[in-house]
Order: sequence, then structure tokens, then C-alpha cells
Amino acid sequence: MALQEAIEKNLKRDTCDGSTLKEAFSAITRNLSHQSTYRAGLESLVICAETALKVRNLDVAKRCLETYFLEVRRYSGALARVEVRDQFLVRAQYALGCLVSALSCGLKGQPLIDGTLEAVRHVLAGLSLAEQNSKRYTFLLYNGSVHHWHVVQPLQRAGLRHHMLPSMLAVMAALNKVPGHEEWKIRNMMSMALCLADGGGTKAADTTEAGKILQRAYDLAAQNKLSGIQKEVAMLQVHLSCQGGDISKAGLSATRSSAPREPSPGKTRASPRGSPQRTSVALDEEGALRMIQAVITAKPADKGAAEQLLREAQSKAKVDPNPDGKGANLGPVARAAWAAAVLADHSIAKPTPAPARPPRTPPSGERATTPPSRVPPQGPPADTGASLAACAEKLASRAAVSGDLAPRIWAELARVKLSLRNAPQSAIEELDEAALEVHQRAMDNLDDVVTAFMKLKDVEGIHEAARLIWNAGLVLLQPNKRRFVKRAFNSAAKALEVISSPLHRLRVHLHLEVAKCDAGDDSLIKASQEVSKAGALDYVATPEERMQHALERPLDRYLMPLATSLALRTSLTQEPNGIEEEAVLLVERSKESRNPTIKRDLLARAIEKLSALPLIQPPAPTDSGPQRASDQVACRCRTVVWSDLLRSAWGNVTRGGTAGGASKGSSGVGAAPKMEDMVRTAAPYCLHAAWSPDVDREMVVLQAEVAFIEAEAAVAAIKRRGYEVLPPMKQVAPTMATAADGTQIRCPSNSSEQLQELVVQAILRGMRAGVSVNEPWLVLNGAVLAWNTYLPIMHQHRYCELHRVLIPAVDLLLQLNGPEINGSLVCIMAEAAAKSLEHTLLLSLLLPPRQSTKAADSKAAPAAPASKSGQRGTGKSGTPPTPPTALEPLPTYRYGHTHGYEVLPAARVKAAGLAPHSNPVSAAMLQSHFPLCTSNCEAALSKAGTAQSQSLFEAYARLQQLRGQAVSIPHGTAATSERTSKVVGVIEALARGSGGEPELREAMEILKGLPLLSVELWAKLARAAAGVQVWNVALECSREAAKVMPLGLELNDIEAPSEVPEIDSNGWFWLAVSESIEGRAIMALVRPRAQSDVTQLNLRRTALDSFVVASRFACFVRKADLVEHVARLAWAAAKPFLRKPLLRVSIIRPLGIITSNLNMLGAADRHFQVHLNVVLLEALSSGRMWAEALTCVDEAMRCIPNRSLHRPLLTWKAYCLAQSGRNALSEMTKVKEYIPEYQGHAWAVLSHHSAARYDQVQALQQSFKAVAMQPWNKADYLTEYAEWLISSGQNDGDTAEDVLLSAADALLEFDVGEEDEEEEEAVKKEEKPMAAEDPKKKKKKKRLGKSIEEASLDPNKPPAKLTAPLLDRLMRIWVMLSQVANSADEHTDYMLTAHHYAVRMLTSAIIAAHHVPKSGSSQPKEHPPAAPDATAADGTAAGGGGGSGGTETPADVVSESGTAAATAAAPATPS
Repeated sequence: MALQEAIEKNLKRDTCDGSTLKEAFSAITRNLSHQSTYRAGLESLVICAETALKVRNLDVAKRCLETYFLEVRRYSGALARVEVRDQFLVRAQYALGCLVSALSCGLKGQPLIDGTLEAVRHVLAGLSLAEQNSKRYTFLLYNGSVHHWHVVQPLQRAGLRHHMLPSMLAVMAALNKVPGHEEWKIRNMMSMALCLADGGGTKAADTTEAGKILQRAYDLAAQNKLSGIQKEVAMLQVHLSCQGGDISKAGLSATRSSAPREPSPGKTRASPRGSPQRTSVALDEEGALRMIQAVITAKPADKGAAEQLLREAQSKAKVDPNPDGKGANLGPVARAAWAAAVLADHSIAKPTPAPARPPRTPPSGERATTPPSRVPPQGPPADTGASLAACAEKLASRAAVSGDLAPRIWAELARVKLSLRNAPQSAIEELDEAALEVHQRAMDNLDDVVTAFMKLKDVEGIHEAARLIWNAGLVLLQPNKRRFVKRAFNSAAKALEVISSPLHRLRVHLHLEVAKCDAGDDSLIKASQEVSKAGALDYVATPEERMQHALERPLDRYLMPLATSLALRTSLTQEPNGIEEEAVLLVERSKESRNPTIKRDLLARAIEKLSALPLIQPPAPTDSGPQRASDQVACRCRTVVWSDLLRSAWGNVTRGGTAGGASKGSSGVGAAPKMEDMVRTAAPYCLHAAWSPDVDREMVVLQAEVAFIEAEAAVAAIKRRGYEVLPPMKQVAPTMATAADGTQIRCPSNSSEQLQELVVQAILRGMRAGVSVNEPWLVLNGAVLAWNTYLPIMHQHRYCELHRVLIPAVDLLLQLNGPEINGSLVCIMAEAAAKSLEHTLLLSLLLPPRQSTKAADSKAAPAAPASKSGQRGTGKSGTPPTPPTALEPLPTYRYGHTHGYEVLPAARVKAAGLAPHSNPVSAAMLQSHFPLCTSNCEAALSKAGTAQSQSLFEAYARLQQLRGQAVSIPHGTAATSERTSKVVGVIEALARGSGGEPELREAMEILKGLPLLSVELWAKLARAAAGVQVWNVALECSREAAKVMPLGLELNDIEAPSEVPEIDSNGWFWLAVSESIEGRAIMALVRPRAQSDVTQLNLRRTALDSFVVASRFACFVRKADLVEHVARLAWAAAKPFLRKPLLRVSIIRPLGIITSNLNMLGAADRHFQVHLNVVLLEALSSGRMWAEALTCVDEAMRCIPNRSLHRPLLTWKAYCLAQSGRNALSEMTKVKEYIPEYQGHAWAVLSHHSAARYDQVQALQQSFKAVAMQPWNKADYLTEYAEWLISSGQNDGDTAEDVLLSAADALLEFDVGEEDEEEEEAVKKEEKPMAAEDPKKKKKKKRLGKSIEEASLDPNKPPAKLTAPLLDRLMRIWVMLSQVANSADEHTDYMLTAHHYAVRMLTSAIIAAHHVPKSGSSQPKEHPPAAPDATAADGTAAGGGGGSGGTETPADVVSESGTAAATAAAPATPS
């Protein structure tokens, strides 16, 4: 026995390791295989197996147990019955059960359940052996229950507990034979109650039986004064009884159970330390916890009753009322605060959010909260839990002063919950930065909360905090915000892992997101570890999920690709398994690459490999064969790989968890150039698989996103080629190619027409996919993409060219219902579609019948069929118009292709007196398309909600007027009323030229009677009044619109939109329009013949103040065209101030603000922008404000990118530097960035205005040095230098003469003789204009490649000959030489030479006159429509809609082409 004792002693040492175990096992087996006096017992094998299980050496444990059971079978007779029925056989069965459980840890799903039940059978076998001699082996019964507890841990989850019920019955029967250990028995009774409640039999019977078991457990805890576990049993009782939502039983139970029970007969209730109040206080606390748990579980609809119950729970806990909280029991108060916070958050009627990308199913017990779409639903959610929130805050504040850590942490958790609740849901759905910051701070606080709960070992607190961390972090799972969730997610995952939480699905989610963050940080090893942990966890998925994704674990669709990617990126030896994995590796490397060339090469190789594979299709919804699951998984993997490749090429990687989850403050490849050609190559392969929503909704969503990216890539390709993005006039079929397996696949679009068609089809495809899977955010994003893509065309009022995309997009938008619809977006899209139809009809009226018929015959793509009547808005009668069986295609018109094309405002004016029903084309449109479009408008108006829909109502009214129908409010319209419709009617009538001041006054009275002031309507009414020259009404309407400002605030005092947060961007825009009209109305009061100069200047100064406000407000909403329009109006108002220096000084402030706003946003006419800056500089120079002038010059140069326009600005900079007293020579070194001629000019200006002679001579020398390589310019500056030498008396000797002769030599290089031959030829042509020209007698008409009319006047290009300016310079040089001549002969020679060049200049002028083309011989070219002066919020010109005419620019300010007119006074330029 000495050997056995030595072996057992070594096994029981704390330092026992694998080598010791192997040596011990070898010694035992050797001893058992030999006949020896000192033979070791079989118990040594059991002890060795138990030790091996402790150190997780499963191989040694397995061999020890196999050997033990083999040796047991060798005994026979009485010896067998004596030796093998001892405790070690029982312990061997327990060890075997633990071994099977450990080997089953890596299994998942049904194999895990089977393995766990197998381990339970071994434990029950040992327990049965121990029960046969329970008096001797009582400790083995207890140990068996402990082993059973650990073995069944994989089944301790909702949905799996019913598998434990038979074994729990056996364990409880065995435990009843064990004396003592009441707390352990109660734990097992609670577990058994949960097994019954999980559904082992009939629901009612199981619930009743579970309640009986819990009552026995409660009585046992009360008898043994186990107050801690007694509270847990009581809370579990309440939880199970309130799961149906009935809180009445819980309340009665709490009251009844909280009273102390009478002691059993023969027993006395002893109070510790003689204090009879201890039990009473404990029971009162228990009653409070019961009530709190009832509220948390039931979540009653009656919030008032719930709040009353929580307050009652607080009172039952007998909290000390002292404010400092000393000696108070604040634990129930903190829990009540948490319950109130949960119920307050539960009471918010939140709209159904759009699913995250990729969708994530919340774990068991978790509240579903997912990242929102980019375009939010309208309207604030209904909040009915404000009182509960206030109660929660009060209770949390009370518990926060507790001396114990637990109440403080629960109070902090409640406060975090309240802070998340207070963040506006609409702001979260818009991904507002302020709302996201609230979630970021919450994640930091929750990280500390989880750590504190870990210290307290509070399992319930860890679970609640982990759920809250997941819900709060979902909105931060954006590429640029993911770094804020990593630490909290990691802490929650570790905490749940430490306590072996049964929330396996939540743990998988957390490990997956942490792995994505680690992969984004290039921590690939850590990411692989997180993926391994997530893959090892088993969770219960619904049958619908398993069937939909063809996976037992639905989240494996994210884990498996990520695991493959990480394995390929981290392993040095693992090779890709197949072509698809090779492509995956290339795509992953492309995501990491920062070199565009290398990235392009990697993506090209990946495309080459993937395109060589056979194309595969997903299974159809009706397929049910054995290959369905494998086909679905394979096609899904292929689609995901293509989408990852495409996203990497586009620089927007958000899937998979590599670059999309970067937490380094950048999006990784997002900063790389977008490779639109790669996107267009990969997209057809990704979109080839015909996914159905019934098979996999996520793949349909993925393909919709890919379609949008393809549309953006096509837009980029079109713009790169220099074309405007515009739907083609007719549908263009894509080019098809044959893939490697013979399947037809769409080729990348190359021609401009195919690209234009691709944009339309890709946008509509994505929107249709969103409708098919009921994902509103996809439809809204597609509409936003269409709006932004074609917004430049709408700005030019060319709506008729967009009906192919606008009308189908509106049909799809109107299929959305409920709170997810965006009223503003629907309104502007429906308005644009209505305008496109109106514009098409007006052009069909204006164009000649032949051309109209020709346009109609061009087969444009037919409009998308109208949606079903149940999905559209209804008319006044409640039923939509019945669409015809087949709609005729709309006629197509295109600017530049259709002769006589007019933009929408001009078409309205020209077609004002025409009857649409008399034209066959327009009559057909009125019968077919117009009813459907008006139905769409009615539906959009009914879904507008709180959005501003006046513009849509105006478009709807125009359609009804063209149809000859009465204009009235559509049924269900919420945003308009009868009074506002009358105002809109007045505006429309004024736009058509009918009506006057009486109608305007009537409309004003209507608007004054509205409960809320409508800035938009007042501004539109003011614009309409200005259009009919009723300036007094326009002025009154503008001032009424200004009353939207809060009391105490003036318009001139507003510097930022944040000062008046109640005004939105639309309000600021219309305020800008109304202020510009007010300025025009004040300008209309100027009467030059009837007013004095002072009165006129005062009126103009007041108008300038209005223009300043208008410019500032337009700058708030970034309306560059409106700012430019206001600047032109200000130019016209400021012209009289430019006559005198003192008057110029008086307008510095308004002119400075307007110019600054124009520079900030830029002007379409850069020449006008330069001139306005020059006017401001002239005003500043009049006030001798040189520092401010230099600042303005620098700002103008920075804001005007075209340096060819900087010449006047450089002139003013040199002038201001010379006058400011600065070191001008050092400052002027910055002009080296400009062309030589500009440099020389700036130096020359500096020399003219410098006071010191040294500065003058240095500047003059720098001027001709700057143009040293341009002799035609150098001569001019040499002349300037010589003139300075003569005038300053510095002409000593022959200095001036030498300089002048050098200038003459520089110009004479371009002298190629006189023009006699050209003159003779021109005279002959004049005499015989129709005669054919003989090539042999043709004279040379060009010298050095330039003809007379082609001679360049650009000072930066060398002249082909001596033009008139150069001849003038030569004449000047010779005259100056005559002035410095030393003798009369030289003087005479120089003067004769000057006369010679004067004659040549006259001769060249006569010859050039013969080459001037006769006027009227050519037709004027058609120019594109000018950009509107003021753009409305819907993208249309403020003067082009209904009631237009108020924003047209006066003729003395802007010419017809939109540029500054010649009548405007040009600013003086220093010279």
C-alpha cells in the first residue's frame, strides 16, 4: 500500500501537472498488470481521473476511467460485490459524467443536448448507486447534486430547461435524504421551478407545480432564516406569476408574503441579539422587492398604477427620511428607480426602426433597438412615461447618497437609462451628433457600471447592464463611431463569460462586434480569439430563422466569413481553399492597401478569379430539395464576396468587420479614391443572383445597397466624361455577354447613353427591393439619391426630362405607410413629378404639331405602372381614378435637341392662353397620365404630416386647373386648410396675370387669421405682389413674415441660426426671400425727380440693410444663387454711393457683409464676384482702412479659385500695401504664384503709389524682371522705367536712352513687314465677293501661323506680328527718345520713326476693318437656361413657381444672360 499512498499523495498536490498525471497513470497501470504483494487499488485510477479533470487533462482522465471500468469487469464472485460497490465506483460514474460534459463543450445544437443528457445519465447512475447506501454515502448524494448542477449548465437556458426536468426530480429526491444544506436545496428547487415553467408538460399544470415548489423553498428559507435567498425566491415567485401581464396576483402575494409567518409547533422564532425588529424590516424589504419585480416583469399598461406601486414599495422598505441617507436601507429604492426607468422607456411609443446592416436579432430578454435609416420618419413619438421618468430620477437621486456600493450602482444604471430615454428618437434616427454623444457618454458610464457589478458579484446587475450596453451601442455601430463601443462591449462580454451567463445569443453578438473592432484596429489575433469564443457558444434559434438562413446558428452567416478572412490574414501556412477563398484574400488585402495602384491591381485579380467561376443562383421559394440549404449558403457567400469587393473599390467598406469597423478615427479605405470602373465591373455579378425576399431578405437588402452604389458609380463616370446626368430620351438596352458557364450577364455600361440608363434603373431597382422586403429606409434612400442626382436639372427648370425617374419613384414612395414615411421627401418628390408632367404638357402645346408628333413618336420608356388603389391616396370621392389598361408613353423633349424648347417658367408664360384639350397630344395626356399624377399628389398631401406642403399644393392646383377641374383640398390632407388653399389660389391667379391689390388684401386678411404664422406663405404672397408691381402690399407682407422672430429679437441682430432654434432651414430661406423683396419694395419708393438726393440715399441705405439680412439668412441655408441675386440687388442700390468718397465710406458695413457671404458660397458669375470685391476695396480705401482692405483682398483671392480673374485684386493689393506703410517689397513676393504679366503689373502699381524712391526703383526693376521671358511685355515696363528716370531727374548720361532702345529692340523682334499684300487682296475680295479664288494667285495671309483677325491680344501669349497696341508702344518709345535726344538730327530721326509707326498703325486698322463679318448673317446660338436667382427649398426658382415674378432681377443690374450689365458703374482701379 506504500505505492498507492505515494501516488495519491502526488496527485493531491497543488503543483500536479500533465507530466505528473502521466507518470502516476503509468505507475498504476504497471502495478495493476503485475502480480505483486503491494498491488495498488482501483481507487487510484479514480483519484487520478478526478485530478486530470481538475486540470482539464481530458486524455488522461479518459484513459484512467476506461482502465477502471475494464478492471472492474475482471472481478467475479463475492469479491466483486465487496470491492466494486464502494464510493469509488460512484465517484467514477461522476467523473465519467464530467468527462462526457467536458467533451461536449465544443458541440452545438442537438449534439450538445445529446452529449449533456449522456453526461447526466452517468451522474444519475452514480447517484443511484449512492442512494442504495444513503446513510453511509450521504456526502456522495450531495456531491452528485453538485456534479449534476455543473453538468447541466448548457441546458440552463430558456427553451432548453425542460430537458433537465427528469434529472432534477431524481436530484431533488436524493437531496431530501441529505440533512442540512438548506440553501443548496433551495437553489435546486428554484432551478426545478424554472424547468417546470419552461414547458415540460401542460402550461397551467407546470406553472401551478412550479409555484408549489417555490412556496416550499420560500418556507424552507424562512424557517432557516436565510433572508438573502428568501428574497430571491420571492422575486422568482413574482416573476413567474406576472409573466402573463397580470400584476394583481403579485401585489397580493407581496403583501401576504411580506408578513411574518407563525412559527411551527414545537419551534420558537429566535431574534438575533434579541432584536425583534430585524425580521420585520427584512420582510418589509422583501415585500418592496416583490412589488418592484412585479412592475418589471408585467410592465402594466396603467402607468399611474405602476408608479403608485413603486412608491408603495419605497414606503414598505421603511427608508430613513433623513436627507443624508445615513442608516437608511436604500437598496429597494435603487431597484425601484431602475424599475421606473425601465417602465418609462417601455412607455414610449417608438416607431418601428429600420434593421441594422447586417440585421441583428436581439438576445432573449433584450429590447429590440437597431440602428436607424438615414432618412427618419416624421413626428415625435408619443411619450406617456414622463411621470415615471421623474419618479425614477427622484428615486435614483435618493439612492445615490447611499453608503453601500450596490444602491449607488443601481441608481447610476437607472440614470444612464433615463439619459438614453431623453435623447430624441428622431435625432437618433437622423444620427444627430448631439444624440450620438449621449450614447457615447452612456457607453463610458456603463463600462464602469459593469465593472462595479463584477466586484459586487451581482449577476442580475451584470445581465441588465449588458442588455443596456447592447441596446445603447447599436446606434453607434457606424464606421466612424464604432470605436466608442469597443471597450463597453468588451467589458460586457467578459463579465457575461465570467458568470457563465445563459444569454448566449447576446454574448455571440458582443463577441462578434468586438471582433469587428479588433479587426478594424489590425488586432487580428484578438479578433480571432473573439470569433472563436462566439463560435463556441450555442443558442436557440427559431425554426423560421433556421429555415430562412439555412443554418442551425443564424449568426454564423457573419461569423463564418469573418473567421475565414481572419484565418487567411493571420496564418502564414494556411493556403486558400479554392478560387473563391483566393479572391477573398485578395479583397481583404485591398481593404488594407493605402496605395491606389496596388489596390486596383488586387481588385482586378479578384474580379478575374471570381468572374471565371460558374454563376450560381439561389434556390426558389418553392424549392424544398436536399440541395436547398447548400445552394443558398453557397450563393450567399458568393454574393457577399462580390459586395465586399465592390465596397472596397468604392471606398465604403461597412460589412464583414474589417475596414468598416475601424476605430482609429478614420474609415480606412474610405479615404482612398473611388474606383468607379471597378464598381461597374463587379456590380453585374453581384446583382445577377435573383434573390427573393422569401428566401433571404438580407440578400435582397444587400443587392439594393449595391444597386445604389452602382448608380453612384455611373454618376461619377458620367461627370468624369463631362456630361450632365440626365435620363435618356428612350430606354437603352444594356450590352450582354456570355459568362464562363455560358450564362448571359450584363456587361459594364460604357456609352454615355447606357450609363444614363443605368442610373435610372439602378435607383428604381433599389427602391423596388426596399418595397419588396418592407424596408422603408431603402426606399427613402433611393428617393434621396434620385433627388440629389437630378437636382441640377431641376434647378434649371427642365422637369420634363425627368419624368422617367420621378413618376416611378413617387409611385414607390407612396407605397410606404405608417410613421416610417418622410413627409418632406414625399412632398418634394411628388411636386417634382407633377412639374415634370406639367412641363411636358406645356411643351406639347407650344411646339409645332409636326415636332410635337415627332417627339411623341420617339419611344421613351413608359412610366412605371400606377400602384394599386389600396396603396395610393384617394380623391374627394374616396376612390382613385381607374387607370387605363395601357398608358401611352409620354412625349419626350430634350434641351439642345428639341427646337423651341422652353424651361418651365417660360413655358407657363407662353402657354398661358392655350387650351390643352384642343391639342391631341396634350388631350391624351390629360386623359391618361394626369389623373394618376393628381392621385399621387393627393396621396402625398395626405401623408405629408407636419411637413410644409404649400408648394406641393400649388403644383396640384396647377394640374387640376390644366384638367379643368375645381381646385379644392384633397381628402385626408392634414398640412393644408381651406384658408391656406384660398391664399394659394390668389398666388396662382396673380401668376397668370389675373387679380390685383384687392385679392392681395383678401389673402393678407386670411393669413393674419391663421393660428400659426406661415413664413412661406407670407413670402410667396409678397413675391406675387412684387410680380404685379403692388409694392406697398409686398412691403407689408415682407414685414408680416418678419414677425416670426421672438419678441426682443431684431432681424439685424441674428448672427447664427442657432440663436433662434425654432426656425428651420425652410423658414430661414423664406425669410431671406421676404427680406430681398422688402429691399426691392423700398427701392421702388425711390423717385429721382420728386425726391431730394438725401431722401433717395436714405431709402437706398435702408434697402441695403434689408439686403444684408437677406444675404445672411440665405447664407444660413447655403443658397449660393440667392446670395448672388441679393448681391446684384445690393449693387444696384449702392451705385449712387460710389460717386463720392464719403458716400462710399457709409456703405462699408452692408457691402462688407454681402461680399463676405458671396465669397463664402461662391458666385456662378465670377466676374461679378470680382467686381463686387473691388467696389468694397474702393470703399475701404476711401476710408483709409488699409488693414481691412488687405484682409478683404486675401479673402477674395482665397475664395475665387480662378487666378486669371485676380488681376484687379492684385492691383488693389499692391495699392493698399503701398498706402499701409508695411514692408511692401516682402509682402509682394507672394505674387510669384501668378503668371509673369500679373506679376509685372502688380509691381508697376506698387511703384506708382510708393512714397520712397528706393521702393519705386526696386518695384520698377522687379516689374520688368518678372516678364524677362516675355519681350512684348518687358518693353512696356522698360518704358515705364525710362519715364520714371526722366521725371525723377535720375537720367544721368545715356541711361534713359539705353532703356528705351532696349524696349524698342524687344518689340522689333515681331516686325514682319508691312501689310500691302493683305490690303490689296482685301480690296480685290471687296470688288469680287462671289468670285472663286485661284489657288495659284492666293497670297500669303498668315505670318508666323496667325492671320490678322487671329492675332492674339492675350498679353501672356507672344504676338504673331506688330498689332496696333505694339505699334502704339513703339510710337511712344520713339517720341520719348526724341525728348532725350542729344542733337537735333537725332531728334528728327526719332520723330520720323514715330511717324512711320503711326502710319502703320492706321494702315493695319483699315485692313482689319475689311475682315469684320457682316451682321445678321448667322443665327444666335441657343444658350442653356440661366441658373435661377433664388432657389426655393424644393429646388425651384423663387420666381418660377406659382406667384412668381417677385425675384426677377432689374434690367439695370443683370443682363439676360445673368452677368453684370454694362450699365453698372465700373469701380475705379488704382493705376
